[in-house]
Amino acid sequence: MFTPFFRADNAETREVPGTGLGLVICKQIVELHGGRLTLKSARGRGTVVRVELPAPAEIAEQSSDAA
Repeated sequence: MFTPFFRADNAETREVPGTGLGLVICKQIVELHGGRLTLKSARGRGTVVRVELPAPAEIAEQSSDAA
């Protein structure tokens, strides 16, 4: 799912336009902010995308630790 230009090949997805870059770009942005993007999918039940970002205080601590 996080492979650039990946698109499942079935009748449903062929009808939906897209490049297969959305999740890849989102994951990179989230990770650049020190977060994490995960995904759980179940056929016939749907998909849950979870974005976890550190609290502002945690970001400040990480920046000062890296300096």
